Amino acid sequence: MAQDAIDKDQLVFGYWDIRGLAEPSRLTLHYTKTPYTDKMYQMGDAPEYSRDEWLSEKFKLDLDFPNLPYLIDGDFKLTQSKAILYYLGRQNNLMGKNPKEEALIMMLCEQAHDLRMKFGMVCIGPNGDSENERKNFLDTTVTEEIKQLNAYLGKNKSKFAVGDKPTVADFQLFDYVDCCCSIDGGRALLDKYTNVKELLQRIRELPELKDYIVKSHAQLPMHAKIAKIMKSVATERVDKLEKQSFNNLTRHDLKRDAAVLKDMINRITPQPSSDENSDGKEEKEEESST
Repeated sequence: MAQDAIDKDQLVFGYWDIRGLAEPSRLTLHYTKTPYTDKMYQMGDAPEYSRDEWLSEKFKLDLDFPNLPYLIDGDFKLTQSKAILYYLGRQNNLMGKNPKEEALIMMLCEQAHDLRMKFGMVCIGPNGDSENERKNFLDTTVTEEIKQLNAYLGKNKSKFAVGDKPTVADFQLFDYVDCCCSIDGGRALLDKYTNVKELLQRIRELPELKDYIVKSHAQLPMHAKIAKIMKSVATERVDKLEKQSFNNLTRHDLKRDAAVLKDMINRITPQPSSDENSDGKEEKEEESST
C-alpha cells in the first residue's frame, strides 16, 4: 500500500504528502485492506511553496474536475474529499445498515469537515503562529464542537459513532478531531470529554489500523508547508518530548519521537505570503492548504 510505481489494476489515491483532507480516506483504505497506490505530491519549500509536481500532472489525468485529493478506480475517476470517502464507504459497507444510519454518518462527516476547515483557516491565517490565536480557537470553536460530539456519543451509546462497527464517520472524526486537539491544551480538553476520548482510542487500537497509525499516519504533517502553525506546534512538542518522561515510554522512544519532530521542523519552514489573497484562493481552488 506504500507509494510505488503505479499499478493500473490498483486504486490510485492522489494528494499532497500530508494528512490534510485525505487521511480519512487513507484510513478507510487501510482498514479495509484495499490495495492501492498512495500517490503523494510534494510541495516546494519556502518562500515559493511550488506546486509544480502536482500542476505538471493536474490536467493529464483525465479528471472531470482536476483537484486534490483524487481517486482513480479503473475507468472511474473522482475528486472531492467527501465524495471519495463516501464512495469508499459504500464500496466496503462502511456507510451504515439503512438510510437513517447513512444520514447520521454523513452528518458527522460534514460536521467534522466543517471543524477541520475552520482549523485550516486558523493555521494558514496571518496569526496562525500566535499562541493566543490558537488558544482562542481551542477555547471557543473546538471546545463547543467536542462538547456537542461528546453529548451525541453519550446519547447514542454505541461502540462507534454510528452503531457497533466502524464506519467512515469514525475515520473522519478520528483524524479531524485529533488534528484540532493537537494544539496547545487540546489533549487536556479531551480528558474532559471522555466519550470522545474513548472513541478515538477505540479507533486507534483497531487491529487493522494500529500499525498504520503508529508507523505512517503519525509521521505525516497535518498541514501543507504554508501553514504558519506547524513550526511552533512541532517545536513545542519537541521540547515536551525532550524534557518530560512518561511511564509508558522508554528513553529510546522519546529520542526517536523527538528526532521525527525535529525533522518535521526542518522540512516545514513557513514564511509570510507575499500575496495575502493567494492563501484564500488556494483554499477554494484546491483541497490542499489544510
